[in-house]
Amino acid sequence: MLFIPLMGAFVQGFKNNYSQKESFIVTGAGPFPGVLVGVALVIASAEVESPWMMTLGLLFLLLNIINLLPLDPLDGGQMFKMFLRKQHELFLMIFAFLSSILMIAAGLWLQHGDSYILILFGFLMGFRVRAMQKKYQMHKDLVQEEVNYSTTYKLLSNKDYNKIKAVVLEHTPALRKFIDQVSVDESGPVLASQVNNVLVTPMKLDAGIFFKICLLILWIGSFLSPFLLFYLVDLTWYLPK
Repeated sequence: MLFIPLMGAFVQGFKNNYSQKESFIVTGAGPFPGVLVGVALVIASAEVESPWMMTLGLLFLLLNIINLLPLDPLDGGQMFKMFLRKQHELFLMIFAFLSSILMIAAGLWLQHGDSYILILFGFLMGFRVRAMQKKYQMHKDLVQEEVNYSTTYKLLSNKDYNKIKAVVLEHTPALRKFIDQVSVDESGPVLASQVNNVLVTPMKLDAGIFFKICLLILWIGSFLSPFLLFYLVDLTWYLPK
């Protein structure tokens, strides 16, 4: 696990199941400390009237509060999805679609030189929504086939593997065409990867009500922190007259 300042955590590896509480902690390990650092810098800079420290503190606040917005794929969006226990695929797909629309709308509304980045990012998220839609449809087909896709690849039976493979090929004509043109040795790893992508790793729902309430308070407090600082800290020396 690697924590990247202002960007959250980068985690590599595979597990047989995930802890909901652990996922919350890992996701929030970037933005929440970033907000606290920003608050500390703003307060400290007000004491010594240091413009560069104030600018740095405000930058920390801005970047991390944006990251906490409940938009996919920001950390705030990831936490929002975890509150839903990652079970409502249709809702999450709509949520991702609305996030992409908001990104595009924000870019068009800003009409700034760099706003095209938001627009581009929104369109890229739209492609992700298409992938989610495809996966959602495959999961619906697997439910009809009475296949449990909430498992890991290692625990997958040969029978379920073959059923999932058939569904994947049905929904991916390009893959089916590719498989017909290559040998079994070449197609095997590709099919295994595609089947694995359809699976949903089980999550241990160990985040209790008290933990979630504390997280929500911290989340809301992060959004309110700039307003509280503006009210409690003397910023007249920094603000333009």
